[in-house]
Amino acid sequence: MKYVMSFGAGDRRATRTLEDGSTRESLSEDCRTAALSFMTGVAAGWDKLDLALWLTGPYARATRHARRGELVDMFPRDRTVSSESVESLVTRVRVQMIASLEKAALELGAPRFTDEVVERGLVRRVFDFDGREAWIPVDAARMRLKDRIQALFTADYLNVPYDYTELFVCHRCEAVVFDRHAKRVGICGAHRLSGLVPNADDDATMSSRTGTH
Repeated sequence: MKYVMSFGAGDRRATRTLEDGSTRESLSEDCRTAALSFMTGVAAGWDKLDLALWLTGPYARATRHARRGELVDMFPRDRTVSSESVESLVTRVRVQMIASLEKAALELGAPRFTDEVVERGLVRRVFDFDGREAWIPVDAARMRLKDRIQALFTADYLNVPYDYTELFVCHRCEAVVFDRHAKRVGICGAHRLSGLVPNADDDATMSSRTGTH
């Protein structure tokens, strides 16, 4: 995994030790939970309130290790942002991320944006509770929503890179999953019936009967 090898050895920025019991694996879980909850939530139809709850919930948890003073509001307090603008923004970011993750899934899971995210300092290297090198996403001023999502996926990838060999984006529903079997058969678990995966001929028949895509 070239990213871990290059960034782990070459990054000379100051590091610190996380003393709250966080490990590389738990940091990965927090980042992945936040990232996937965004992708899934937006697909279901998010509004302004949903984004706010995500920023103060899963996202805040994933970025809680940012130094004091880095945590900021997504939108300036003196500016009113319409619900339509927020809905357009989250939808656009999700579409961009789907495209990036689909490419990553075809390239053994390595997201192409990882280099840029690290170089821009949107993730930082730390030592976890066990003394191992780990990565955390930051929550800095004027970060775009796309930057925030990319930072979550990047920190997740750098902490557990081999998980990303199982990254898969379902061609039917665009669900982002980490599932070796789904990647092998080309369909996520949401579309399997009784453990059976329809073949190409049956697929069209089933779609016409159920109205699914």
